[in-house]
Amino acid sequence: MLEGIEVKDDIPRSVIEELRKKVEQLKALGLPDEDVKKFAVNFLEKRGFKAKIVAKSVKISNIGRDVEVKKMVTVKGKVLTLFEPKSDKILQTGLMADETGVIRFVLWNGEKVSGCVKPGQTYVFKNVVVNEFAEAYQVESTQDTEIEKCKESVQVSKPRELTGVVLAIAGGLNVRCSECYRSISESCPIHGNVGEVYTLDVKMLLSTTDDDIWVVIPERVFKELTGFDVDIAIEKAKKSMDKSAIVKEVEKYLVGRVITIKGPYVEWGKYKALHAESADIPDVRQLVVEKLKEVV
Repeated sequence: MLEGIEVKDDIPRSVIEELRKKVEQLKALGLPDEDVKKFAVNFLEKRGFKAKIVAKSVKISNIGRDVEVKKMVTVKGKVLTLFEPKSDKILQTGLMADETGVIRFVLWNGEKVSGCVKPGQTYVFKNVVVNEFAEAYQVESTQDTEIEKCKESVQVSKPRELTGVVLAIAGGLNVRCSECYRSISESCPIHGNVGEVYTLDVKMLLSTTDDDIWVVIPERVFKELTGFDVDIAIEKAKKSMDKSAIVKEVEKYLVGRVITIKGPYVEWGKYKALHAESADIPDVRQLVVEKLKEVV
């Protein structure tokens, strides 16, 4: 009876029974489900209970297959990556995934979305609408969208293990808005001078026996691989006035080496990359660590 309605308070059995009878009467009259839910919310609020409509929870793989475009849904997934917004109308956009698939999300600016998201964290996106973009499905925020961070992490897809030769390393230190996480040079076009955070965004081009694949290297994996973290990257960038300084130093020792990468392979539209959960070069790891410590 209360499916699709979220109530934070405990409701007495007498109130539930009264609401049940009224809901049955409305359904018998052929009233649409959404109108019945609105009635139920109003009914509960008039009796002092906080209630709201929450769209049905679905797996990402069901979007576009069992869930049509323009339908409201609730999805739970891990944010894999953020894309740089090409418009100030977009607050955040990126890819999220659960154990069944990957989908793009768009959080529109000005819709009072409750909270921003960060890569590597798991969230529940309540009341987002399904849409299509670049011949692929995506979910977008609405005036009713709420985002909740989850303590438990979602298992994405089964990790792949690839071994290949490092062809190139790209990226470096990035300065981001502390609110929306977009790259900034001075102030954020959305939030102004609210604060900044530094991230180390590194990609590696790996040549395998099958193909050349871009690999996203998170800060944790970069530190495990080289011994250096974002604080050292900041220090080196200040000394050299070059945000990519730490990557250029690492590149000298890693390009041309054989490396083993393990993590989920992410594909959405034209975006294709392996997101590293671990990376290992046993024969040169210590060399990289010791050599770069000498130049810091």
